[in-house]
Amino acid sequence: MKIEREEIWTGMLVIITWAIFIAIILFLGAPGVFIPQKTYQIYFDNAAALRPGAEVLLAGRRIGRVEALYSPVPEKDRPKPGLETRVEVSVAKDSAVYQDALASISQPRILADPVIDFTHGNETAGVAEDGYSFIGIRPPGLEEIVPKVLEEIKPVMAKATETLDALQKTASGPLDSAIRNIETLTGDEGPIQTGFRQLVDLTGPESHFALTLRDAHRIVAPIAESDDLERTLKNLRESSAEFKRIANNLGPRSENIARNLEQASDTLKHQPWRLIWPTTKKYPQTNKDQGNR
Repeated sequence: MKIEREEIWTGMLVIITWAIFIAIILFLGAPGVFIPQKTYQIYFDNAAALRPGAEVLLAGRRIGRVEALYSPVPEKDRPKPGLETRVEVSVAKDSAVYQDALASISQPRILADPVIDFTHGNETAGVAEDGYSFIGIRPPGLEEIVPKVLEEIKPVMAKATETLDALQKTASGPLDSAIRNIETLTGDEGPIQTGFRQLVDLTGPESHFALTLRDAHRIVAPIAESDDLERTLKNLRESSAEFKRIANNLGPRSENIARNLEQASDTLKHQPWRLIWPTTKKYPQTNKDQGNR
């Protein structure tokens, strides 16, 4: 009897373990069994490596998964031309996915599997009910980006090629000649180097200019060291003061001297013979003399 009781407990334990294991499998593989779900349809032009079981996010938070993909969608069932793929997703029924939300395929991490993310929803649009359809956005892949980039840089490359061609023609034409002329001017035997050498010869330690400066220094140095220069300057100052004093003394008599010079000039001009016979000089008559007559 004891053995039968232990066997019953063992069997029950096995059954409970299997039940827990199956519940976990169902929760992970089919969350709709335990959590109420709603289904959305999302249309893309390309599934872009999206797989069933991929996560469905709401602004980065996991709310469901991808159930199935259908491609190509019949043209009569497409909401817009070119949308060849329909993705069916299931999300938690209480998820606030609004009707104007953007459903896009994104890759949250490098080398991670693509996911679907609902973003930029507006509460005023209302929550999308079960079976609602969205038009998805797929970011362009490398196979699409590279041709667009090449188309964008093609004019730039053409312009750069034209510029390089123009520079090459310029380098082989006037620019090349200008460079050769510069090399000729600045070469060892060019006029610039020759001029520098001549300048060094003129101003060098043994040049005529340097010898003249040394001779001038030998002449001026003794004068500067002796007292002759100071005495000469002192005599010059004294002579200047004496000349100024004489000019001041002549000041009161300058008018008489001027009158005498004026009379002598008048006599020389009108009565030159008076220089020989002074008594024959005729003086001009004044108004007083004319009245006496």
